[in-house]
Amino acid sequence: MTRIRKETSCGVIPFRKINDEYQFLLLHQNNGDWSFPKGHAEEGESYEETAVREFTEETGITLKKLYSHKSFSFHFQKQYPNYLLEKDVILFLGEIADEDVSIQKEEIQDSCLCPAEEVLNRLPFESTRVVFREALVFLEKMKEKGIQEV
Repeated sequence: MTRIRKETSCGVIPFRKINDEYQFLLLHQNNGDWSFPKGHAEEGESYEETAVREFTEETGITLKKLYSHKSFSFHFQKQYPNYLLEKDVILFLGEIADEDVSIQKEEIQDSCLCPAEEVLNRLPFESTRVVFREALVFLEKMKEKGIQEV
């Protein structure tokens, strides 16, 4: 019988708006994948607290604002030799300032500020691309409603 291990990771889809265009911060993980900053909760942390802490640890920058009223999530399974991992990933939009990134070298190789199309090309998993597209739709709806801040 396969042992099941359940995990939840929380993170941020970091963005900034320059000249009416969005740019998004992606991290190049040491495992070779590009992804948004995220990680596991510490005991007693809310999803939002985990997302902010992990973002700051991995990038060295502070969020201007976390949009916690709307989250974007997906679930996946991955088989390992000794167990089946069932993982939930919960992401929040987070606005960032024009600030230098100081990556956490133990986990991160590099970072980039990318337009949406480049993000979609770099993200390796369809599940992450799906939630990113949902976040883009959310940003556009807020823009259409004339809301200055998302």
